[in-house]
Amino acid sequence: MWFVVSGLGLAVTGCAYIAPTPEQQRQVVKERAEARWASVLKRDWEAAYGYLTPATRQGMDLQAFTRRGNPRIYRAVSVRGVECGSPDACVVQLDVSYATRIGLVTTPMTESWVRVGWGWYVVLQD
Repeated sequence: MWFVVSGLGLAVTGCAYIAPTPEQQRQVVKERAEARWASVLKRDWEAAYGYLTPATRQGMDLQAFTRRGNPRIYRAVSVRGVECGSPDACVVQLDVSYATRIGLVTTPMTESWVRVGWGWYVVLQD
């Protein structure tokens, strides 16, 4: 009997959720933002689409997302920082470089990221 009960205790504790530290949370969001932008720079719209919140993907199919593309020609993106106001929401500060008629321009930009279930997703801005 003791063996069965202790085994059950291991099974229950093995499923416990351990919340990430704020630093771990920022690192995960940073990595997700960098991966998303790597997809955008490669024009891999299917991969970039996967970083949108599930609610956004439910209301916008891949074809509509691809048509919505920005006319700027992105050249580089770097993450300057990540600030998380709660365990489920972060703001990513970016430097985005893109080509214009007068040359390469770099501008600051922010993105909102939210946790949905076990994953982090970007909130699409209009």
